[in-house]
Amino acid sequence: RALDARAAAHLTEAGEPEEAARRYRAAAAEAAAMGAYAQALSYGQKALALLDGMPPTPARRRLRIGALAGIGRVQWQAAGPDPAFTLAGALQVLDAARALLAQGDPPELHAELAALIASVCYDIGDMRSLERALDELTAASRLLLDAGDALGSARLLNDQAAVYVRMGDPVRATHLLTESRRVFEERARVDPVARVELAETDHLFARIPLHIAARPGRESDALSMGIDHALAAERTYKQLGDIRELARVWETIGRLELRKGRLDRATQRLTAALEAEEAHGDLIGLARSTAALAEVLSAKGLHREALAVLAESMAMNLEKGSPLGLAHNRRALNALVPNISLQGEEAEMLRKIAAQLAAAEATLGRIKLPGEPD
Repeated sequence: RALDARAAAHLTEAGEPEEAARRYRAAAAEAAAMGAYAQALSYGQKALALLDGMPPTPARRRLRIGALAGIGRVQWQAAGPDPAFTLAGALQVLDAARALLAQGDPPELHAELAALIASVCYDIGDMRSLERALDELTAASRLLLDAGDALGSARLLNDQAAVYVRMGDPVRATHLLTESRRVFEERARVDPVARVELAETDHLFARIPLHIAARPGRESDALSMGIDHALAAERTYKQLGDIRELARVWETIGRLELRKGRLDRATQRLTAALEAEEAHGDLIGLARSTAALAEVLSAKGLHREALAVLAESMAMNLEKGSPLGLAHNRRALNALVPNISLQGEEAEMLRKIAAQLAAAEATLGRIKLPGEPD
């Protein structure tokens, strides 16, 4: 990272701005991968500033798209010092990158942007955003197939499955995940990309019991199967050293353990997730793990602690601009209500948090989770 950034500075001085912009773009990608988001943003902005001073060419336009995509990714993934670091801010930058795409650009570039836009829409989570995510992924998948890149197209299967899980459609999700596993299983031994896809497939299979009710009498089996899938994903992410995804898997295991009633195990997993997400600056992950921890604390009868943790999660979801996160906070809060007496300090806390949640949902919009009554 430092080498690319230093080389970019020298190239700028030597009057080679295009190559300098390319090096800054590479330095930004590397910084983002290491969780150094402020640095990644700074390098991305330096690349854009250099490109601003040059006459446009197709190569420079594509370089600008890459720089904008990198900035959008950072604004989506990181907690930031300004309002641009919201899901809406990220989407704005990615839409600007998308507007620069031209007919002859590589299908992979179209697909990379589509997958990024879909990921942000997924985290926003209202039905219109989820439908947009599916449209983006379907169009990109078709483009890659037309270009003869069947493997590239298959890499979007998990993204599509994730959207269907969130929409509460297990049949389509399972069909896509089964297809993804078929494509990547045989390659996983030799291809690191296939191993990542396989881990993602396992993680999504693990999450299905959290979103969709199992058949009566099969609940415990479904949760056990979910944990097995999550443990398989955990092994791969550990080998790959992908802390961000590892923390997301720990959150999932924590939620599955909570459903199984194994509260100490759930606490252990969620605490590990929170520590990793905090170290990595993953605000959306933090908000989700904190909300799950609130449910565990409530199940342990620690209602005051649960309310305090839930308030933290709400604040993070509001800061990031995630109506989906707030909907999960609402579900957790509603589950707490019957356990709290109508008088006293806890009741006062509950009223205060309910008012804050209503205000936050009035700002970002209130969305319905699958299975919730209208």
